[in-house]
Amino acid sequence: MGMLSHCEESKFCKLNAVLTYREYLNDYASPETKAIGEELIKKELTEIENSEYFQHKPHLLSRFRKDYMEIVDGKRDLYI
Repeated sequence: MGMLSHCEESKFCKLNAVLTYREYLNDYASPETKAIGEELIKKELTEIENSEYFQHKPHLLSRFRKDYMEIVDGKRDLYI
């Protein structure tokens, strides 16, 4: 409820979307889709890394990076 009262929940939508899309690319995407998706993921990761909000919340950025790498390594159903 704390995040809801401060309108911060929307900050996590992109993070969770990237995690879910990473799973999709790994598990279901055709080679062509995967190639396009990899470029999109790079763009989104750059935006997240450069986000002023997450620059001030390094613990969340660290958690996102950890979860992202776990998904790359095969873990599933992670969210922030």
